[in-house]
Amino acid sequence: MLRTANVYLAALVPTATDDAATVAAKAARVQVFVDHAQPATLVADLQAQVKAVGAVSGTREASREGGVSSTAQIASLVQEGRKQWNLLDAIFQSVYANIPEKLAAWNSASHVEHASHHAAVTPTPTSTGTTATKGPEATTK
Repeated sequence: MLRTANVYLAALVPTATDDAATVAAKAARVQVFVDHAQPATLVADLQAQVKAVGAVSGTREASREGGVSSTAQIASLVQEGRKQWNLLDAIFQSVYANIPEKLAAWNSASHVEHASHHAAVTPTPTSTGTTATKGPEATTK
């Protein structure tokens, strides 16, 4: 979007390298807009709007990069937590090896449910193959 806006602005705003004919052509383009009820400050207004969009876009990009960084930190923290759990588990397994009640309590307390990595499969109901029939046709003679 900004690239397109900058292309349009380049067609309207004279630069230091433009020759006299190019400057006149750009001024004529701006005048066409002014003649069609646009403000005389059209070019300055467009430049300000492009600058504002660029600032918002930069803020959004910085926010996205911060989110990516946070996601990477979460993975790192989870990995560190798993290392700590492994160390504690090794300690408790050896300390409570001869005390089955405490070992069972530790195993129960330290059990961590993991999220499923596969899509949940919903079972489809199966037909029993029989249908109940009511009325006179259900009786046999």
